[in-house]
Amino acid sequence: MARRHSPEQIIRNLREGEKLIGQSFSIEEVCKHLEISEASWHRWRAKYGGNEVRRRETAQGARAGKRAAEGAGRRASPLDIGNF
Repeated sequence: MARRHSPEQIIRNLREGEKLIGQSFSIEEVCKHLEISEASWHRWRAKYGGNEVRRRETAQGARAGKRAAEGAGRRASPLDIGNF
């Protein structure tokens, strides 16, 4: 069975769901809006919620900083990676 949602889509859905929950929607209503089951919501939160999202964003930012440094004709330093 093929995956229906990529990790990027899952993270985007989690963010949207968290925003809706912050607006006083229930998890049941959020899941209906996202067209997923409550089991999927909880599984995604356990796997991608919190630290996983930040790690993925940090890794993407680090790659962007490295590419920018390479485009400038020099090696990336740890200071470059923090300033994206």
